Amino acid sequence: MRCIVTGGAGFLGSHLAESLIVHGNEVVVIDDLFRGRWKNLEMLKGSPGYYKMKGDACSIEVLKEAAEKLGGVDVIYHLAAINGTKWFHE
Repeated sequence: MRCIVTGGAGFLGSHLAESLIVHGNEVVVIDDLFRGRWKNLEMLKGSPGYYKMKGDACSIEVLKEAAEKLGGVDVIYHLAAINGTKWFHE
C-alpha cells in the first residue's frame, strides 16, 4: 500500500511508520515538528519506500506533494494533533 502518516515524527506515528515499512508498504511521513522529532524515525533512514516531509498536514499542497512522491495514495493515517493541554488552550 501507499500510505501517508501525518504526525509521523511523534511517538505513535513513528512506530506506525516503522511497522508499515517493515510490512512492505511505501510511506510518506508528514510532520511540522512542533512536538515530533526526526530522530524518532532514524531507524527508517535509507529504507526503500520511505519519505519524510516537513509541513502542515492541513495544507492541500503538502498532501498533494506527498501523494506525488508515492504515485498515488491508498490510505492516510492521520495522527497529527495538538498534544498537551498547555498548547491546546493557547
